[in-house]
Amino acid sequence: MKHLVFLCLFIPASLMAQTTPTKPPVININDDLVKMKQLLTEAELLLEDSDVESATLLIAQAEDLSATWPDEFLERMDVQLVNQQIKELIEDAESTNENRPLKYETVDSSFRQPSIEGLRIIQKAELGLKFDFPIDLNEYVLGWIEVFTNSKKGYVERSLTRATPYMSMINRVFKEEGIPEDLIYLALIESGYINAAKSRASAVGMWQFIRSTGRMYGLKQTRWVDERRDPEKSTRAAARYLRRLYETMGDWYLATASYNAGPFSLERAIREVGSSNFWDLYRSPWLRDETKQYVPKLCAAILVSKNPSAYGYVYETLPELAYETLTVKTQTRLSFIAQKTRSSIEELKKLNPELLTNSTPPGAYQIKVPKGTGEVQLELPKAPAKAPIKKSKKKTAQPTAQTPKNPL
Repeated sequence: MKHLVFLCLFIPASLMAQTTPTKPPVININDDLVKMKQLLTEAELLLEDSDVESATLLIAQAEDLSATWPDEFLERMDVQLVNQQIKELIEDAESTNENRPLKYETVDSSFRQPSIEGLRIIQKAELGLKFDFPIDLNEYVLGWIEVFTNSKKGYVERSLTRATPYMSMINRVFKEEGIPEDLIYLALIESGYINAAKSRASAVGMWQFIRSTGRMYGLKQTRWVDERRDPEKSTRAAARYLRRLYETMGDWYLATASYNAGPFSLERAIREVGSSNFWDLYRSPWLRDETKQYVPKLCAAILVSKNPSAYGYVYETLPELAYETLTVKTQTRLSFIAQKTRSSIEELKKLNPELLTNSTPPGAYQIKVPKGTGEVQLELPKAPAKAPIKKSKKKTAQPTAQTPKNPL
């Protein structure tokens, strides 16, 4: 026994380090929140002094502090408030307005209203249509219809073309999640149905999730993938977020305005105005112009998109995306998958817009591949076995006869 003790005392330190389990770093969320608030306060002061570059750096530092937090932390109200502040400061840093006042300017509602002929077109286009999202056909909505059918007509046509491959999928997901199917056109005003869209507030994807909200609703974001760009996963997340906002606000206008501004901005406005009627909030100075325009813009987008031919839109109907899924067991280059499935890297990236590099992420991954190629074998080629090195037999030098030395 004494000998065993003696041996244990002399185990090398390097071996001891290998056997000691490494503890995960302790995250003190409260300390991180204090640091975040300090950084954001400094950033706000820098924005007031028009030092956008320094402010942006501090905002990024504040956002990075929450990057390693477990997802359950993001449910906390104090965390959501800070994330909303980050979003607002990013918007302010990159907008023409240098300061973020407590109150905002009241919106100039002097839209150009449709002509008599235009009103007749709208009235005719509505006939026979059913809506599951409430539509107030007031002057603000009419103003946006005029915009969409004139200066933004090309944008709407291009957006409707991009939407066609995803329409049935979005309708199915919205039905499953129990939200109005008319909200499919919310993506028209958010991103124009572009999966790679990125806003000035760093919101990404068709449904424009900021990083923290995306994580809260299960969208992974790593150096390899950003599921905010995945059309089906982000649609599911958007539906659940909208449903939760409706359950919180009790009104679809307030829920969709909250989708744009965040629920805390709406709650503050309701508290200050003393009314939960969206149009009362619209006429008040307690919401940003962008949020005030969001609901009438959405109503107009729903109206013109549900009967596009009545408004003179001409756009291409693209086929629904057809694909199968293939499981790769380890990180695999897209060029190899493209070769095996007789497709191209471009096709694979179109089917998998969440991929940020030319390979799948480390570990097992389900990748979408063209229809009819989901059964291919994706065994990675094994490295050729090295031929055994033949040991050369060294010839032993034979002793040679030595010339006898001259004894003289």
